[in-house]
Amino acid sequence: PEFRTYQQNVVRNARAMAAVLMQRGHNIVSGGTDNHMMLINLSAKPHTGQTAGDALADAYITVNNTSVPNGPRSPMVTSGIRIGPPAVTTRGVTVADCGQLAHYLCDVRDAYEAGTLDTIKLEIREKIVTLCRSYPV
Repeated sequence: PEFRTYQQNVVRNARAMAAVLMQRGHNIVSGGTDNHMMLINLSAKPHTGQTAGDALADAYITVNNTSVPNGPRSPMVTSGIRIGPPAVTTRGVTVADCGQLAHYLCDVRDAYEAGTLDTIKLEIREKIVTLCRSYPV
């Protein structure tokens, strides 16, 4: 029963994140999620999954680079990123917090696209560290 509850929380958190990402104009491959992850298609963007993942990592947000259906870039460079909340759900992060995490991700991506990542990455790092301290491992 505990595992079932955990998995339900993972899906709720993933849906909360996907909703924010779509609201902020990001292209989710499946139009949302019904499981533990979602893929953001970056095919129409000038940057790759690899560079987007690196920019997010620089702000303490971990994602996976991934290929997307019919992606124009090689699987080594990727045309997308994969996001999944199981790790944060394990820590006890709530739906509201997952929505906020998605906003942080969008803020980093927007700043990266605008060439202003250095101006916000320290602020986002502080927010991520504060959130992690609220939900210790």
